[in-house]
Amino acid sequence: MPKSVDQTVMKEINRTLVLDLIRLRSPISRTQIARDSGLNKATLTALINDLISEGYVLEVGYGHSDVGRKPVLLRFNGQIGTVFGLDIGVDYLKFVVTDLTANVLFAHEQTLPDSTNVAAILDACVLGFDACRAHLPTMQGALSGVGVAVPGLVDHRSGTVLHAPNLGWHDVPLQSLLEERVGQPVWVDNEANVAALAEQRYGSARDLADFVYISAGIGIGTGLISSGRPLRGANGMAGEFGHMTIDLDGPLCRCGNRGCLEVYASERALLDHFARVSGKAVSFESFRELLLASNPDAIASTARIASYLAIGILNLLNGLNPSAVYIGNQLGRLGHWLIPPIVQTLSERSLTANHAAIDIRSSALADNASVIGAAALAIDHHVSRNLRNLGRTL
Repeated sequence: MPKSVDQTVMKEINRTLVLDLIRLRSPISRTQIARDSGLNKATLTALINDLISEGYVLEVGYGHSDVGRKPVLLRFNGQIGTVFGLDIGVDYLKFVVTDLTANVLFAHEQTLPDSTNVAAILDACVLGFDACRAHLPTMQGALSGVGVAVPGLVDHRSGTVLHAPNLGWHDVPLQSLLEERVGQPVWVDNEANVAALAEQRYGSARDLADFVYISAGIGIGTGLISSGRPLRGANGMAGEFGHMTIDLDGPLCRCGNRGCLEVYASERALLDHFARVSGKAVSFESFRELLLASNPDAIASTARIASYLAIGILNLLNGLNPSAVYIGNQLGRLGHWLIPPIVQTLSERSLTANHAAIDIRSSALADNASVIGAAALAIDHHVSRNLRNLGRTL
């Protein structure tokens, strides 16, 4: 005989379901929540009343109705708390303080120290957090936790950075190390995974159930969304397409392999190629200015990197069949020059080109997707944790 579900557990599940519908689809009516959740009226009324009394949900006016009463609309109260988001890049740290709807209240950026030694970066992170904390007294809501995005393989369950080639990190227990330093709950995930989450929640992928987010900066990471949820694989490490081999005898990659896509199609590859053809070493911002001025060497270098990136995307299209591919991070800012040659290459080579449109887009969140996604990570964990705790006291 199957065991009955514990009523406390069931209430927690239902509370999470209802709040997520309100949180992610605001404004929404009780009727729509009932339709989407399948919960009966009495259960739903009690849950919503609890969430309103706890301050998580607000009534915000009336919706449209052709007949009868206009429905009362509900909205998630993002001002009930704040979180930190941190994006640890290869040469920068980005911080944001947001409310619980990822609305940015304060942003701060600083360069990494010369050393990517873990202790040095932890010290730099603490300095950045202190700069953000100085603004907290003027903000609403108590600090509720920290989300961190890291370029590399991450065990998101323990917050351990297993391997970050561009930082030279191996088996770094980043979650516990940061929690000791900042005195807040910390959650850590791969930067492309959280960027995909941000694009899904707050960017232009809100209506897409299957898409790929390519974080193309100094390295290349990939976040995969399948059937509306992150696709993590058996060990939580899916998405390392930047280290797919596209040339068996190619140059050595920082991961230890040869001929990885990252060697040919990253920000570093772009600037290196431009330096070879032009004889000038420039920063990314200077390179972008050259593109705006229609510099032929800059245009040619972008087209070359686009051709390699297209090969990587081709494998993603053939293997995963996503409805769209987003390009974010620094190369996402070059969409005007980068995307047309990518689409051209794909239209000539893709198996699906004759059957479905090839939808390649620049990220709506540009190079801030990872830091916003880090905040979203903290928001999700904070809300689910607080709902469990509150539900047990009712």
